Amino acid sequence: MRVNLKKLLFAIFIVLLTTPFLISEPKTRSKSEINRILNKIRQEKKEKGYTFNVGYSNIMKYNIKDICNCTPPERFKNLKPSPYATKSMIKTLPSRWDWREHNGCTPVKNQGSCGGCWAFSTIGCVESSVLINDGIEMDLSEQNLISCDTAYDGCNGGWFALDYIQNYGAVYESCDPYQEQDTDCKRNCPRPVYLSGWSYVDSSSSVPSVDDIKQAIYQYGPVSAAVYVDSNFQAYSGGVFNSSTDSSPNHAILLVGWDDSMGTNGCWILKNSWDTDWGDNGYMYIEYGCSNVGYGAAYAIYTPPTKPDLDFWGTSWSETANGNGDNHPDPGETLNLNVQVVNNFGIDATNVSATLSTNDSYCTINQSSSNYPDITRGNYEANSTPFNVTFSSNIPKGHEVNFTLSITCNDSKFSKDITFSVIPNLGGIIVYDWDGNHNSGTAIRDAIESLGKECIYETDKSYFDQLSKFDAVFVCLGVYGNNYALTPDEGDALKAYLDGGGNLYMEGGDTWYYDTQTSVHPYFGISASDDGASDLGTLLGQNGSLAEGFTFTYNGDNSYIDHISPDTSNQPNAVLVFQNQSPAYGCMVSNKGNGYNTIGSSFEFGGLEDSGENTKSNLMKEILNFFGLMGIEGDVNGDGSVNIDDVIELANYLNGNISSLPTNGYGGDINGDGEVNSIDIAYLLNKVNGNIQ
Repeated sequence: MRVNLKKLLFAIFIVLLTTPFLISEPKTRSKSEINRILNKIRQEKKEKGYTFNVGYSNIMKYNIKDICNCTPPERFKNLKPSPYATKSMIKTLPSRWDWREHNGCTPVKNQGSCGGCWAFSTIGCVESSVLINDGIEMDLSEQNLISCDTAYDGCNGGWFALDYIQNYGAVYESCDPYQEQDTDCKRNCPRPVYLSGWSYVDSSSSVPSVDDIKQAIYQYGPVSAAVYVDSNFQAYSGGVFNSSTDSSPNHAILLVGWDDSMGTNGCWILKNSWDTDWGDNGYMYIEYGCSNVGYGAAYAIYTPPTKPDLDFWGTSWSETANGNGDNHPDPGETLNLNVQVVNNFGIDATNVSATLSTNDSYCTINQSSSNYPDITRGNYEANSTPFNVTFSSNIPKGHEVNFTLSITCNDSKFSKDITFSVIPNLGGIIVYDWDGNHNSGTAIRDAIESLGKECIYETDKSYFDQLSKFDAVFVCLGVYGNNYALTPDEGDALKAYLDGGGNLYMEGGDTWYYDTQTSVHPYFGISASDDGASDLGTLLGQNGSLAEGFTFTYNGDNSYIDHISPDTSNQPNAVLVFQNQSPAYGCMVSNKGNGYNTIGSSFEFGGLEDSGENTKSNLMKEILNFFGLMGIEGDVNGDGSVNIDDVIELANYLNGNISSLPTNGYGGDINGDGEVNSIDIAYLLNKVNGNIQ
C-alpha cells in the first residue's frame, strides 16, 4: 500500500519534535560545526597538498544530502544522442576557452536549500545557448521545471531536463519565480524558448573524454554535467580543486570552459548554482577527471525563431448595454471585448492590427477592427481599443459562438488567424476533465450527449466562475499516474455551487483518501478507509441505489483506487452505489444533501465496459435522473407532461432544426437503447397514444 506522504511527514515531525535525541543531522549547520569542518579541511590540505582554498559561504549552512540531489535515472543508460548531434570535428581547439569572455554565460543563481541543482543546470545550459545564438540574455524559471517536470522529484532530486525544454518549452523567471521548495505546477505562462534538439556528449553513462567535452563546449556552449560533491567541494573558495574521489555523481553543474595550463594536466571552468559568495564568484576551477566531473555531459541545440509565434491567450468582456453586471456574455447583451494574444517562441510582433469576424447568426460584431501594442517575445497584450459585440436574445442555451481574429504584423510581413469561442447562454451540463489522459471525461460527455442533452466539455477552468448557471457539474480528477489534486480554491468554488442548490459528480482514484481534503469533500457523504490497490474488476450496482441492477466489467485506469463507503453519521442520505466484487469495497457513493445532490466515485466512468443493457448511456440516464435532470419519461420538452408537443420537439432535434433538447426534459433516448433516432419517435408516439406505458 502506498504511504500518504503528508500524513507520514506530519507523524515524523511530531516524533522528532517530542524526541530530539533522534535527530542525527540538523537541517542547517551551526557556526561551530561549519568552523570544525573548515579547520579539518585546512589540516587535510596541508597534509595532502591541495591546490585550492576553502572558506565560509552561505551554502555551508546546508547538509550536502539536502542540496545535492542529482541522480542519474535508470533510463539514462539506454538513451542515445539525438539526431541533431552531428559534430563537425574541430581539428585544433584552443588551449584555453571561457564562455564568460565570449558573452556565453548568464548570471550565477542560488538554489538555496532546495535540491533542484538539476533544474539550475538545465536552465543554465538553455540560457547560455539562447545568449550565444540569439544574443538575448534571458532569465528563465527553474521553479517551473522543479514543479512541472513529473519525470523527476522536484527538490528531492532529478536529472538534466533538456528533453522537457525541447517538448514543453521554458518560461520566464518573472512568471514563475523561484520558491526554493516544491510547489504546484504553474501552467499559465508564455513559453519564449524551445530547444530544437539536445544530446549527451557520449551515449554511455560515464564521463566523456576531455576532448569530446571540450568540443561540445566550444561548438554548442556550456554543457550540463554532474560531479561528486563532498565537504571539500562545498567549502571551496578559490584555486584549482584537486580533492578527487571516485564516488558516484550527486550534483548537477555547468562546464563553461577549460584551461590546459592550470592544475596538473588542465582544468574545467565550472559554474555552480550556489550564489556568488561561493567559490570564485560562483565558479570553480577543477582538474580534469576530478570527482567524476563531466559525468553525463549534455549540450543544448537552439535555433532562433524567425517569425512571431502568436496564439490566443484569453478574453475580457465588459457590458455596455442590457447587461446583468457579471461581465460575461449573456443573451441580448452588447459587450466590449478585449482579446489577449500571446507571442510565445517568436520574434517581436510589431505594428499589429487585427480584425474580428464570425459566421454565427446569433452574434453581430459592431466594432470589428483594432490595433495591438507591440507583442514582445514571451509576453501577451490586449487590443488597444475594444471590439464590440451583440448577442441575440434568443440564442439557444449551450450554443457556442466561434470567432476568428485575423492578425497582421511586422509591416504585413506576417499574418495569422486565431480562433476562439464563447458560450453566451450558459446552462445545462458542464464536464471539467482535469485527468491527465482525458480517457473518462470524454466518455461522460458522449454518454450525456447520447441522451440528447447539451454538454459543455472543458479541460481547463473555463466558466469556473459561472458554475451557478449550470444544472450539473462533472469533475474528472483521474487515477494515480495521471491524476489531478483538487486545490482549496477549487474546492471552495464547488462548495459554493452546492450551497446554491447544484448537482455535482466527482471522480478520482486519490481524491477521497490520499489527497488533502477540501471544503467540498464533506458534501459527498464519503468515508474513505484505504488508499487501495490495482484490483478493480467487476462492479456491482447496489440494491436501493441509482445503479440497482447494473453490473459492469471495469477496464480503465486501475492504480491506488480509494476504498469508500457512505458516511451516514454526517450525511444521513448517503448511499453506496457501486461495490467492487472481489475484493469487496465501495467505489461510488451518492448523497442527497440539504438542497443539493452529489455523486462521488473512486473509479473512472470511462473504464466501464458496455454489455447488453449495462451501458454507460443507461447508467448516465440514472445519474441525471438522480440529479433531477431527466424529468418524466417521454417529456422531451420538459413542460411536465407527455404529448404530441414532445414528438414534435424530438423530430425537430433529429432533423437538425434545434441543436439540443431542453436539459429539464427527459432527453431523446425514449426506448433506452443508448441512441437517439427515428425509433425513439415511433416509441414516443406509441406512448402518447397509450399503446405502451
